Amino acid sequence: MDEARWYFTRESEEDRLWYQTFFSMCRKFGVSWPKTTPAQGGVY
Repeated sequence: MDEARWYFTRESEEDRLWYQTFFSMCRKFGVSWPKTTPAQGGVY
């Protein structure tokens, strides 16, 4: 169980900042994977 805990909690501050920025930009520009089309790279 300790190995699983390490895997899911090992994010660095840099990782958190990257994901925060990434998802903020997705929200800003309305990017949502469930709404993608095959032309946008959606997998159906």
